[in-house]
Amino acid sequence: MSDAPGARGAHGASPRRRIGLLGGTFDPVHVAHVALARAALAHLALDELRFVPTGRSWQKVDAGATAQQRIEMLHIATVALPRTSIDERETKRAGASYTIDTLIELRAQLGEAAALVWIVGSDQLRNLPTWHRWEELLRHAHLAVARRAGDTLEALDARVRALVDAHACEELPDAPAGSIVFFPMPSMQVSGSALRDRLARGECPDELLPHGVLDYIDRNRLYRATPLRDEPARAPRPRRATKRNRMDPRKLQRVVVDALDDIKAQDIRVFDTTAQTELFDRVIIATGTSNRQTRALASHVRDKVKEAGAPVVSMEGADTGEWVLVDLGDIVVHVMQPAIRQYYNLEELWGTRPVRLRVGAQAPAAAGTRSAAKRPAAPKKAAAKAPVKATGKVAAKAPAKVATKAPAKTATKAPARRTATKRVATKRTATKRASNG
Repeated sequence: MSDAPGARGAHGASPRRRIGLLGGTFDPVHVAHVALARAALAHLALDELRFVPTGRSWQKVDAGATAQQRIEMLHIATVALPRTSIDERETKRAGASYTIDTLIELRAQLGEAAALVWIVGSDQLRNLPTWHRWEELLRHAHLAVARRAGDTLEALDARVRALVDAHACEELPDAPAGSIVFFPMPSMQVSGSALRDRLARGECPDELLPHGVLDYIDRNRLYRATPLRDEPARAPRPRRATKRNRMDPRKLQRVVVDALDDIKAQDIRVFDTTAQTELFDRVIIATGTSNRQTRALASHVRDKVKEAGAPVVSMEGADTGEWVLVDLGDIVVHVMQPAIRQYYNLEELWGTRPVRLRVGAQAPAAAGTRSAAKRPAAPKKAAAKAPVKATGKVAAKAPAKVATKAPAKTATKAPARRTATKRVATKRTATKRASNG
């Protein structure tokens, strides 16, 4: 099984675009859905992953949110998740919603040039015989099953076990459909029904919902047992920086960039995202050359931001160190290893408005400090100190790279492929239809 991004390229690039499909009610979308998507992207070498929210599922009659509300929550949950889009076809379909119909439609649109990969959990594999025309699924797609620690195939229906035995592969072949593969993901005990029950009791299971989703639920009064007029107003939670404790984004950006430069982060890029999303103002991307360095960089950013008096919402990914995300409210920081950064190419997603920065420069201070920096004697003294000069060279080269490379890449690629993502802030009903055929 391919565990690393770009693994297909090592054996020759596949001519087929590999599209993952993750279906569900997403009522509401929760952290296990996002974790499953991340695991599938990482282990299956997908070119794209599409979330496919169901319309009126024949298995689930009552839904707590409308189709449009579920789609909007998906937009919020996936705004920072690369190579993903939302396919709304099932929500617009009249009558019951069946997976087999979706696969037939997609195959008719994309032909044999695309490999379709329907992603399920091990519990869904056990229930496969309850699906409508389940025996036909592999004619139109591969089946990728997420296995958690302790999952076994012993409890499978004999018909499903026979299907697995006949079609199981170590990794996805270069074929449009017909195989079953397994990939690992962390065990997360989260269910939509349990979440709705907790919300109905007035609880706030913030740790089980992606950033911004609980705020959306509160604003739209979803899943609550009592009507709005009977429930007293409640103070908002500090999900994002409030006016009381927030730092100016430009000052916060300076703190983050200096912290990354302290531990020799490579290729630091800053992007202004105010025109693309209302959830944050900046995305900062940097490279660490090892698991140890990426963890150290992210931890140093977190500590320096706290020292500066600004809030830190969360830090994710430090367990593996391949990709560590630090959420600072107004700024989201991605510290990535080189192969991960190249594969996910976040610059393409957020790179429409690159910010010029001076890596290694101090935040603007008094005029006397700036004047002193212009004196010819100061650089000579700094040059006499070998360790300081080495850092200075890195600082001198970085601005040129940011100024010349990032805008050119953005101008040629980003506008054509991420139009839907850019509409999140202005039109929440827009969908992310990357390469829908």
